[in-house]
Amino acid sequence: ASSSVNPAGPRSPRVTQDDEERELLEALRKHRELSPVLAATETSLSVARADAMLRGLAEGGHLEARVRGGGISYA
Repeated sequence: ASSSVNPAGPRSPRVTQDDEERELLEALRKHRELSPVLAATETSLSVARADAMLRGLAEGGHLEARVRGGGISYA
């Protein structure tokens, strides 16, 4: 008889875009200003995903982009 057990273990719940945004906004609330790297360390997002999301929120007028010492942060 074949087993239907997944050898990789149980599936982890799928993270939705809403979950990612909630994580990012929670980190922003905690720190008041985030760089993509800080956002990645505070959430499950990669630096690239955090950067894209923060940039999108700034382009939509929801965050302010700030340039300091060659890096961009968002508040």
